[in-house]
Amino acid sequence: MKRTLYSTLQVTEDADVEIIQAAFERVKAKLAPRLAAGDQDALTDARMVKEAHDTLIDPARRAAYDQSLARSSAAASYSEAIEVAPFWTGTKVVVMLLMISIGGGWYYRAETKKAEAVATKAAEDRKRVEALAAQEAERRAAAVEVVNTIVQDRKEREQKAEIQRLHRDGERASAQLSQAEQRKAADEARQKALRKSLDENRERQETRAAEARARAEMSEARRRLADLERANSR
Repeated sequence: MKRTLYSTLQVTEDADVEIIQAAFERVKAKLAPRLAAGDQDALTDARMVKEAHDTLIDPARRAAYDQSLARSSAAASYSEAIEVAPFWTGTKVVVMLLMISIGGGWYYRAETKKAEAVATKAAEDRKRVEALAAQEAERRAAAVEVVNTIVQDRKEREQKAEIQRLHRDGERASAQLSQAEQRKAADEARQKALRKSLDENRERQETRAAEARARAEMSEARRRLADLERANSR
């Protein structure tokens, strides 16, 4: 029996796209061990299987192939009739050839109609597959949109939490500055009290020391405040 694309995939000529796809996966899985072993015959078979799949999965190519297959079958029937013709004579030969010709034409028309029906069904299958693909694309787009919404909400919550943390840091910085100013005022009050009980020289020394401490504390407070402001600006 002549090998066809249908027999290569082990399907019937009226198989739809889903059956052809499943058969392709099944035959490809059977060839996998031989291909892995480096079998050259398996490589040839794999090419034929891929060609069969690519042709039968496409409605236009499948219709053209079915018409070609129908013509080949009709021609084969006619050739077989010619081979047996020497066993007949006269009118019997003419009648036989006429019957074969009529039968071949009828077979060709029947196969053509069948090929057209297969092409129509393949086109419908293709539309169904495209519709399913469109639905899947819409579903994936909706899923991506949901994920993006979740990510955006999470970012907004993180930003709000960061702003609140910066506000708290600012409040702590303000409190530390206020405490520094209060300490400065207390130091100045102590310096005034000490100047009354000490002599002029000691008063000058204590004043310089107090001022130095106050400047250092103010510088430290300003440095901390600047660090906090930089942290808040980030």
